[in-house]
Formats: sequence, structure tokens, C-alpha cells
Amino acid sequence: MLRFPALVCLALFAATAAKADGGPDHWAVRNLAPHEVLNMRAQPDVAAPIVGTIPYGARGLANLGCRGAPTLAEWDKMSERARRKAATQRWCRVRHLATEGWVRGTFLMEDH
Repeated sequence: MLRFPALVCLALFAATAAKADGGPDHWAVRNLAPHEVLNMRAQPDVAAPIVGTIPYGARGLANLGCRGAPTLAEWDKMSERARRKAATQRWCRVRHLATEGWVRGTFLMEDH
């Protein structure tokens, strides 16, 4: 039986699959404090150069595709620990205003 947090994570992964797999057209920023910004990087790596920043509460980020998210079949077979780790591995390429770059998926949610 899945616990509530696992169901929430599963729903999040299902809703945030790569654009090529039917993901959302646009993202909104989440998991930031009001004074923080989300760094956009040249490559999907925390060591990659920062190419821009996205402010707290930003919406309408164009989804240019994600990588690192497990498929739903893989997710279903994962332990809770593996699911928590997988949630930190996803990177998504986004466009905010005129800048394109990679951001960690844990800071994104589907924008309506």
C-alpha cells in the first residue's frame, strides 16, 4: 500500500514527465523562499555555469524537456528511498523570458 507522500510524488512524476512524453507546456517555480532565485544553468549539473536566474513565484516557464526522471513502470518498482533520491535527479530545460537553461526539477510544478 502506498502512503500519502508516495502518492503525491507519483502524481508529481506523472505530471512532470519530459515534454516528449506528454509533460506540461509550462512550469511554475516552487520550493523557494520569497527572497530566493532559481539558478538556470548551461548544462544539467550543479557545477555548470549559471546562465540566468528565475525569481520566486515565476510562472509560465516554457518546458523544453526533462531528463533523469524514471518512467512510471520504474517508479512503481522503486523503494521509498529510491523515490526520494530520484526526485532530486530530474533536470528540466526551460525558457524564462529570453533565457534558456537547465533547472532542477524539484523546483518546478506544472503551471495551468
